[in-house]
Parts: sequence; structure tokens; C-alpha cells
Amino acid sequence: MSKRVSSPRPSRPQKEPSKVRRTAVKRPRPHGRAAASGGGDDGDGPPPGQGRLSGLFRRDRPLLLIGVVAVLVIGGILVGWSLGRGNGGPSAQTRGLDTAAMDRLVAETETAPRAVTGQVQAPDPAVEGEDTPAYEADYGPAVVTPTPLAAPTALAGGVRLTDPLAAGGVSGQIPDAAVPPPVAPAAAPPVAPAQTQAPQQHAAVIQKGWKDAALPPPAGAGKKPMIAIVIDDMGLDKGRTARISALPGPITTSFLTYASDLKKQAADARRAGHELMMHVPMQPQGNINAGPDVLRVGMDPDEIHRRMVDYLGRLDGIVGINNHMGSAFTEHAEGLRPVMQVLKDHNLFFLDSKTSGRSVGSKTAAEAGIPTIDRNVFLDHEETNAFVTRQLAETEAIARKHGYAVAIGHPKDVTIRGLSQWLPTLSEKGFVLVPLSTLVRMRSGAG
Repeated sequence: MSKRVSSPRPSRPQKEPSKVRRTAVKRPRPHGRAAASGGGDDGDGPPPGQGRLSGLFRRDRPLLLIGVVAVLVIGGILVGWSLGRGNGGPSAQTRGLDTAAMDRLVAETETAPRAVTGQVQAPDPAVEGEDTPAYEADYGPAVVTPTPLAAPTALAGGVRLTDPLAAGGVSGQIPDAAVPPPVAPAAAPPVAPAQTQAPQQHAAVIQKGWKDAALPPPAGAGKKPMIAIVIDDMGLDKGRTARISALPGPITTSFLTYASDLKKQAADARRAGHELMMHVPMQPQGNINAGPDVLRVGMDPDEIHRRMVDYLGRLDGIVGINNHMGSAFTEHAEGLRPVMQVLKDHNLFFLDSKTSGRSVGSKTAAEAGIPTIDRNVFLDHEETNAFVTRQLAETEAIARKHGYAVAIGHPKDVTIRGLSQWLPTLSEKGFVLVPLSTLVRMRSGAG
């Protein structure tokens, strides 16, 4: 059998593929405005607005992009830090006070830069006439041990005060011999020529005296441990002054000589059942601003006398004065003597705030024959709830041990909050809250 052989089909001729060579076409470089905008009129190149910086953000240059971003971020941080520093962070000299309302009060009248929290930065203390508020920044020992009160004394109205300290407990601050004798009513002395210069507006204060201005002793005074609360720096912050006046009393409110609306604010406090005093600025140690009306070391005695008469004429119905700051002034008896003479002429007493452990205020007052008493506790020179609570507990402990305690505070939020919670508890704890004049009566033996 023969095999059939098929003949191959003829194949179509294949075209040899043409080799196409692609060459890059060089475009002409744009000039003029087209170059500046990064593109020409033909629509090629980067869109308008990117400019030459668009080359920085090409994908083949990541390190350059990261570097630019890092520089921008670090630069922004440095600029923000420098601006914040320039706008004033807390000063290293910030002391004392506290809140936005006091800051606004100080900002309205201050002539020198102030620190945060309301404390006025000290201008040159030698400058007089600065109408700049100053809040307490001059503190002495946190606690001063009480001295004995006088022997049991019968007071007007049949209230009898007994002395828990008659057997001892002398602190060493004032010797027993320094306790002033009773201030008994005496015949009016002959009018000396120097006294004829006193302005008529002071007559009401001279005639009244501390015994007539004093609040009556509360029930239980002398039978239970007694606590007197004195609030200094009254009158500068009207809002906080009103809040102090709204506290349960009786407490003793001490108004700064240069406070505005002084008589009205003091009258509001008195209507609320509180006692009134005058808070007299005296020179502190160091470069601390004590505000206007400052009595200074080395000041002429006649000038001190003139100023004191003027200060006392600004407010009626006060029982006495205490020093605002004064850690320097109260160490010098020569400056205190004319102060005590004016207090004696007006029949007022002196509370030594004890802003210096070397104060001779009580000693000089006793030598002048005027009633005097010392502060025992500062409540709020550290502005924390814990500190105020601790100082109130210290006040209680001193009163239990010695029969009485005198504590000084200030119109601060932390103090107002602490007192508003603490004052209502005194009676159930066995204490009696008294005006300062009650302790002065016992101290001086005045009826």
C-alpha cells in the first residue's frame, strides 16, 4: 500500500518587523513669564502656582522633602516658645495673692509690672505717693505663743471673764511687767498748743474711743476657749471684702487706710455684726511694696504723728489699728512712739501683727500705756486648702492650751472658703468666737 504524501501549503510571506527607534524630543526651554509660572501655553509642565519649588516635592527626592518639613516644624516650635516667654510667665518673685479678680483690681491702678496671682511687684520703696495697691506679703513667724491675760474682770452688763492663763503659760514675747494697766476714764487733760492743730473731722473718733466702738462680749466668753479672727487688707477687693462681711461673726475686720469707698465698706461690715479696725501700712524688710501711706524707718516723728492723725480721721467707729507688713518699722521703737501717742490721744488699742520676731510693737504700746495684744497665728501665707485647714487646727490647739488665740487671715478665696466651713463648727467644738476687743478687755483689765 502506497503512502499518500501531502504537499506542504505555501506560507504567506511574513513582513520583517520594522525597528522603531524612539528618541526623546527636546522641547524648547520657556522664557519670560512662562518660565516664572512653571509652564507654557501648551499645557505642559506644572500647573500655575507651583513655581520652582515644585521640584522639591518630586518623588525621587524624599530626603529633601523630609528635611524641609522638619525645619518648618522646629522653627514653629521655637517661635511659639519665644513668644510665650515674652508675654510673661510666672515670675520667680511671685508671692501671695491669687486670683483673676485681684489681678484685674491691681491692673486697674498699678504703675509698675506685677506678677501673676495679684501680688504687686515692688517699685522702689523710697517712692511716695504711688497709688498702687499692695497685698500682704510680709509675714513673720507663723505661730506666736499667747501671753497671759489679766486677772478675772467683771465687764459692763454683768458678763464676767475669767483668765485661763492666770497660773502660767508666759510665752516670753512680753514680760509680765509689760502688761498695761487698766485704761480708766480720767479727767480731760489741759489742751496743749500742739493738740489744737488737730482738724475738726477727727473729733468724733477722739470722743468715741475703743470701748464705745467695741462689740459686746459674746455669751460664754471667758468660760470657754476663745478665738478672735482678724481679717487684714480689707477694702481693696470689694467683692471679697463683701464676702468676708457675709461670714458668720463676730470677726474683726481691718481696713487699709487707702481703700476706696472706705466708710461705706466698713459700715457694711459693721451692720453685718463685725468689729472695725484700721490697717496701717508700715515699712517691711527688703524691697517689698507696702502701698501708699507707708510709715518708714527714720521718718520725722512729727510727720508720723501728722500721718496717723490723718489716717484715723478716715474712718469712724474703729477699736484700734494693726500694722500692714511693717517687719522693719516695728523693730524700731523711735518710729513707734509717735504712733502710740496718737493711739493714746484717740483712746484706741494696738494689735501687733508680729511680722517680725523682733517686733517691739507691744512693748512700746505698753510703755505708752495703751492696750495691746499680739497675733498668734497667720492663716493663709501659703494659699492652699490644706495649709489653711492646718492653721485653723493650730488656732484651736493654742486656744485650748492657753485659753485664747488670735488668728489673722486675708480676703483670699482659700481663706473665705476655709472660714465659711470652719466658723459654724466652733460652738459644737466648745469654742467661743469673740471680737478682738473682748480679749483686749481681759488683757488690759478694762471694764
